[in-house]
Amino acid sequence: MTLLNDVRLIIFDFDGVLVDTQQAVNELEWKYLKQQGVNLSLKNFTERFSGETAQSIVKRLRKEDNLAFPKANHLIAKEIDETVLSELSKTKITPMKGIENVLRTLPLKKCVASNCSLRILKVLLIASGLMPYFRDDVFSADMVKNPKPYPDLFLYAARKLGEDPSKSLVIEDTEVGVKAAVNAGMRVFGFLGGSHIIHSDEGKLIKAGAEQVLTDMKQLNNLLIDPQEKTKITKTDFLHSKEDDLSLQNYISERANMVKSQLEARGISDENVLKAMALVPRHLFIPKQSQGLSYEDSALPIGYDQTISQPYIVALMCEAANISPKDRVLDIGTGSGYQAAILSLLSKEVYSIELVKPLGEQAKTLLYDLGYKNVHVKIGDGYAGWPERAPYDAILVAAATEEAPQTLLNQLKFNGRLIIPLGSSFGQHLMRFTKTKEGLKQEDLGSVVFVPFKKESQ
Repeated sequence: MTLLNDVRLIIFDFDGVLVDTQQAVNELEWKYLKQQGVNLSLKNFTERFSGETAQSIVKRLRKEDNLAFPKANHLIAKEIDETVLSELSKTKITPMKGIENVLRTLPLKKCVASNCSLRILKVLLIASGLMPYFRDDVFSADMVKNPKPYPDLFLYAARKLGEDPSKSLVIEDTEVGVKAAVNAGMRVFGFLGGSHIIHSDEGKLIKAGAEQVLTDMKQLNNLLIDPQEKTKITKTDFLHSKEDDLSLQNYISERANMVKSQLEARGISDENVLKAMALVPRHLFIPKQSQGLSYEDSALPIGYDQTISQPYIVALMCEAANISPKDRVLDIGTGSGYQAAILSLLSKEVYSIELVKPLGEQAKTLLYDLGYKNVHVKIGDGYAGWPERAPYDAILVAAATEEAPQTLLNQLKFNGRLIIPLGSSFGQHLMRFTKTKEGLKQEDLGSVVFVPFKKESQ
């Protein structure tokens, strides 16, 4: 029998176990705080705060260092998280060596838990190609009331998955995480695979409560799977796993090629738009039967006589909207949620409206599951806009009408932009209206083809 025959759930720490990004996170947080007047060396900052939430870091700096920030703690923390997300999305995130084999063949229920925000956690899981191994079983500090100390997070994850904490195993790479798992009544193994470990070694992790410390994922794989069970993995199972892995890698490659050949080659130059298009997994917003065409240069059906726009058009509209990180955006025609996901990485808040209820409900669930927490979806008439959340810095409409609805123009801020296709089924042009104190500035961005913009009564 395997050493872990009584374990029902394995909880993976995110950084240092699944990926190795903590050094980069520490440096990004430190650079931001240095700009705010925090006088700490990077080494000092890392030794004190490595692995903590941005909220916790700011609170401790106020209390322990008597630092005064010009904004509330949660606002500073949010800006730190946004900086980390923006910068990390520019880099290639490689999973820890051997972790995918463990996740692929693991005979136990599994989840990931992290001290970072859910939005950042899910985006980084997607970027590293690890999201399919966990799907909905992803837990973060902002999901519980008291993420510090860790036990609350670990207990929350186990209870959400309906498992006894004493039957759960935590894989952690820090002393605080090991102690927290022990305090939660869980078994814990330490892991020394992350390069950011600067104040923890095998002895310290054992002293903190780890049953044993692993330096190689092969060790974990050998402990988790009984040798007799390994023989039960058939050739078909193996090939299926490899096919899933190859499909994931192919999607990443196809997405990169899409950005280069379809967007940059046609003149899309906004770096933030290109990065968002490279990051958001378009195939997850497309019905399974069409996912093989996800990164082709075409619109695709998503059901209910609706389509997902071709990548170039989405990029063109987003670039034309000239969105900044502090902007509030109204997205008319949620569809499967793809454009809303892109907009969420460009702006502060996205409010998205879908007339077709089943589509809107599916998109709302998918966007939440993928971690796009700054997207708010409602079912309703796009012509009416969302006046309760107005005014907006930008409004994007993914359906064609004869003229720009005055209701939407009324919900724009001054200098706000409305991007909308105008025309009939016989000819449409993508237009940009900019609301100025002198009146509306109108620009033609080229010929397009969109489904009709329907009202609730139609």
